[in-house]
Amino acid sequence: MLLLAVTFLLVTMTYSPALAVAPLGTPTAGLKQGQFSAAFEYAIGEADLEVSGHGISETLKDVESNAFLANLGYGITDDWEFYVLLGVANVQADDLDFDGDYGFAYGLGTKYTFARDESLSWGAMFQIDWNKSEDKVSGVDIEFDYYEMTIAVGPTYELSDTMRIYGGPFFYFLNGDLKGNYESMSATFDLEEESMFGGYVGLEVDLDQSASIYGEFQFTGDAWTFGTGIGWKF
Repeated sequence: MLLLAVTFLLVTMTYSPALAVAPLGTPTAGLKQGQFSAAFEYAIGEADLEVSGHGISETLKDVESNAFLANLGYGITDDWEFYVLLGVANVQADDLDFDGDYGFAYGLGTKYTFARDESLSWGAMFQIDWNKSEDKVSGVDIEFDYYEMTIAVGPTYELSDTMRIYGGPFFYFLNGDLKGNYESMSATFDLEEESMFGGYVGLEVDLDQSASIYGEFQFTGDAWTFGTGIGWKF
């Protein structure tokens, strides 16, 4: 089973990824009431972003991001959990010759299981995160400052006692600013995603009674993302 999980993660990483800060994980709650969790996560992404303002409307192609995050969760009930995200993320945009630094990234989310069976559960989740990345290009200070929001619904299916697959459709929303400052002059442009609807699929494998690894592949009409992590429950 572990070999199957590792193979899944390696194959998934060969796809082009999408702009996103954190893995979504299972759409269902995975913590018991009063239980805590801690995870270390990595996400890599690429997407097209719409830039508008000051009479300009353009598309930035293949905007990339990388994120390293801690995910801290708590089980409010057996079917409802809440978590926070803390870490760093960057942005790279070849169209602007922009190679941004790793700025502070943070977010929060919640998951709710609304139906359970022996091996199949259904749930819904909400996640929002905020990100910032800066760079100086040809003497101009440029900053990406944006937030992402994802709402997903779908199943978690138990393949065995230690392995489960998950996923489903999601609604994705990105909004923010692209800011430029040069000496006493400044300009701000609006940032938006090009595709609002997508889906994702993932695999989670238990390493022991408290630890697990997971990886997932997300996609929209013009973007892809890969995220992975290792977490503990206590």
